[in-house]
Amino acid sequence: MRTMAQMREVHGYLDGTIIRPNSPTPKLEGFTTITETSWNSKNPSLDGWETRDVWTKMLLTFNIKDADNLEIDTTGMSASIWKLAKDNYETHSEMTRINADNKLRTLKYTSNNDFSTYLSTMCNKLSQV
Repeated sequence: MRTMAQMREVHGYLDGTIIRPNSPTPKLEGFTTITETSWNSKNPSLDGWETRDVWTKMLLTFNIKDADNLEIDTTGMSASIWKLAKDNYETHSEMTRINADNKLRTLKYTSNNDFSTYLSTMCNKLSQV
């Protein structure tokens, strides 16, 4: 996802370094102001920021499998969705590692077991850790 965000130059929306402008550019009476900014602008207009943030949010939501089950709220800004996804992934990854480590530590060889099967199982568990 980082690579795709960098390719489209929206990685600042993921990490929150491109900050949402507080208000739109004021319009002068009788004049239409064009507030469009380039796609890769570090200081976009409010409209430009919202467009790119929505694009970044789509990148995230279309690439996160089962966001509801992972308790990732996809209604916020893309930076908050990214933070939730990273935090959730890191938590799940650490728990998975701990569980695999516990399974490896409780693996015992007995004389009734085939030694080559035991070694294969142990190597498999070790690779999971």
